[in-house]
Amino acid sequence: MFDYLLPEGILEEQPPFWFAIIGSSSFAAPYSGNIHAADAGAKARILILEPAGENEGGAFVSAYDAAGGFIGDTWYPTREEALLSALTDNRDLGEWRPVPANAADPEAYALLSATGGLVQ
Repeated sequence: MFDYLLPEGILEEQPPFWFAIIGSSSFAAPYSGNIHAADAGAKARILILEPAGENEGGAFVSAYDAAGGFIGDTWYPTREEALLSALTDNRDLGEWRPVPANAADPEAYALLSATGGLVQ
């Protein structure tokens, strides 16, 4: 993979959570903060890269729809494989953005930031 094209720190988990938007960065409304499953057939609009637990190793990529509904997640043995798969599966994937390491709820921070609920 072209490591030099990746944001600094993403492979080293510095910070551990990152997010990217698929397609247009405009959303109908900011994430409401309500945890919910996505409707059947929903398309992924936001990806969150996160470390797997200490026992699993590797990384997860979680997919969310435009309203912040959880679609699902996939485990990868390495962050490199997770990033390559995300790019391969989503040709219109935007840039990866870091979630501050001190964010109390990294997923909520990412969803709010992606949908315009947080000013960056």
